[in-house]
Amino acid sequence: MKLGIDYGTTMSESATVIEETPKHLMAPGQGPIPSLVHYWEQRDPQYHVGYDVTDAERSGKDLGLIRDIKMYLGQDIPVNGRRIPAHQLAALIIKQVIDVAKRQAGRKGLDESIETLVISVPARFNAAQLQLLRNTVAKVSGIDVADIRLIKEPVAAAYYMYEQDIVKRNSKTIFVFDMGGGTLDCSIVRKTNNGGVPYVEEKSDTIMCAGRNFDDVAADLIIDNAREQENIDLDRHGSPELMRWGEQLKILLTNSEKVPVSVQHEGFQYNIVVTREEFEERARPLLNRALDFMDSMLAECGRVDEIICVGGSSSMPMIMKGICARHPDISVEVKNPQLAIAYGAAIYAQDDEKGNTSIMLKAPFTYAHRAFGNGENVEYLCGHVMRGAELPITSKEPYITRDDGDRVSIRIYAIDEYSEHVQFDPDKHGDPILDVDLKFHAKYPKGTPFDLTLTLDRNGILHAEAQTKMGDSVTAQVNVLDSSSH
Repeated sequence: MKLGIDYGTTMSESATVIEETPKHLMAPGQGPIPSLVHYWEQRDPQYHVGYDVTDAERSGKDLGLIRDIKMYLGQDIPVNGRRIPAHQLAALIIKQVIDVAKRQAGRKGLDESIETLVISVPARFNAAQLQLLRNTVAKVSGIDVADIRLIKEPVAAAYYMYEQDIVKRNSKTIFVFDMGGGTLDCSIVRKTNNGGVPYVEEKSDTIMCAGRNFDDVAADLIIDNAREQENIDLDRHGSPELMRWGEQLKILLTNSEKVPVSVQHEGFQYNIVVTREEFEERARPLLNRALDFMDSMLAECGRVDEIICVGGSSSMPMIMKGICARHPDISVEVKNPQLAIAYGAAIYAQDDEKGNTSIMLKAPFTYAHRAFGNGENVEYLCGHVMRGAELPITSKEPYITRDDGDRVSIRIYAIDEYSEHVQFDPDKHGDPILDVDLKFHAKYPKGTPFDLTLTLDRNGILHAEAQTKMGDSVTAQVNVLDSSSH
């Protein structure tokens, strides 16, 4: 099975392609997997993940609930007196998504073994975050790291929209409006004509204006209407269930003009009626903030052919209405917003059958060699191929050995910084994507010169060659599409 996963800030889902059509692999009647972990040291198991997090644990009455984990990747999260690396928690959620997908695949008569796994990631993730996530998922899932690929969320959305003919085939530039539970991510994605079906994300940005903010608005509306309709005071801070009621209201109003929300207060149950018109009027400042953010990006990039809305919160009717009102001359598409990214990741996973069709036009990161500064006891990352450079590109730089010896280490890193000289930070920059020794025929003194040449081609292969004037040489290569994302 070739599996695509949308690892979201608040919810995660998976999909595969069956008879050329993407299909979700979520548990019947349960919907997406909550991107939540609850930790309690005295409990066995210490971690409750996703579906296993109970309503009581979600209520926030204790300090063990961990949410928004994806936003802290690369950091430690404090919880119940411990600091837990966010990437370990993220991997636990993704493992549950994989386990559920396998069970659903078995029920559909599909092969449960995973041949290729594609995980969508935010466009803003840096190289260290990407590598950390990929390696940790491989460790907890048992899937070979070589079989795990990453794809940027807006590119995954483009795969789904183009490959399922939801956007026009002649549309070259699309604007991806991705409103999830925790963030609004907007991106410009261009379709190229360079073989296969490549899609290139050219610009992305993020703000904290998403589903949870609209939940807050809905919760406040419930409080006001409860006071007016039933003369009861719902205490926002004293009612952990209030946010759940707010989310429920937001979802119900997606398909209905007026809905009752069942709430409990002092042992009694009440039905509080709220209309979509009330909700949209109360949420107008939030909507305007989101649309202003979109417009600022559109102003920078110029004309786009279509706007596509993905992410569960894009299901709210006000989103499409608001975008269409501001841009009546641009086609706007909202199609399976909750699953669009998972579907795109699943479609991309199938590309292995046709070989790697993801042609790169620009370097996604800066590719740098780790070396000591001249006369310094400080290590730097020396940029050879700069982020955004047109491909293919070759860079050759001279170095000298620091110590006497019979070899020198060549360690290449993918970094987010656009710089030729960055002080190395192991916590920030992580592990090298390529690590090989240039071995000498004899023991050479320190100060021995050698040249390092890096070439990055359009297929995403980074070629490295190091050689001395005495004829010693070593060559190596790495697929940067498998070491980062594109």
